[in-house]
Amino acid sequence: VQLAKQRLGALLPEAELLFELLSIFPAGVPRDLLLATETAITASGSLSLLLETNLARVWGAEQRVSLPAPVRLVGDEAFRGRPGGVFAEAVSRLVQAYTELVADLYASFGGDAARAMRARFLREDQNIRQLVESALRLETTAGLGHLAARWLEGSCHVREGGLAELGPLAERVASAAREAGDEKGEANTLQALGDLYVRTHRLSEAEARYDAALALFRAVEDRLGEANTLKALGDLDVRTHRLTEAEARYDAALALFRAVED
Repeated sequence: VQLAKQRLGALLPEAELLFELLSIFPAGVPRDLLLATETAITASGSLSLLLETNLARVWGAEQRVSLPAPVRLVGDEAFRGRPGGVFAEAVSRLVQAYTELVADLYASFGGDAARAMRARFLREDQNIRQLVESALRLETTAGLGHLAARWLEGSCHVREGGLAELGPLAERVASAAREAGDEKGEANTLQALGDLYVRTHRLSEAEARYDAALALFRAVEDRLGEANTLKALGDLDVRTHRLTEAEARYDAALALFRAVED
């Protein structure tokens, strides 16, 4: 595999980088999503060469591009050994593409294709987790808070267990967004963390994340985010038998929802 990888690099350096990049995705990345990122590494010529040399394969109805399991270990080791800047643009574009994909899947959870969309979301779960981990390691955090938020929201609706294990990674994303000055990304992640902690019965931590998200949404004048967070706090107040506080939160949220509609 190492020899084939070196030969690949001699023929087209970008193809060797694509080989390493694909190691992020244990479930394989959809071909159309990969090519739509339109970077030098993910160009169709790089993919064609990978397929011609049998270092990658395309499979399934979703045309997923993946590395065979033993080969993926070689790619992962090489990926981790590269300077982060080499992959910055490609990883950033993939974060954006996966954010849009997860938002589309989440929007379809209640439709006619709900079962298929939920199954697709679960297939992407490992990919998203590894992509988020890789983006944090490479310090390529632009848009990462939005991806983490959509991923947590979907997970709270789809997963039957294992939700608690998502918290530490999402907390790292919130911290990275804070350090990068991305207040909206941090707010979205904190709100989604609040939802996650409600689902996992950690109510005091949920309230703390909602409060922090609310302050950030107000700071960036995101009225819809503020309204959604006030509603979540109202729901939490009801759950903890604070009905007067819940009514005040709901009234404030309703006023904001009406203002957003106008």
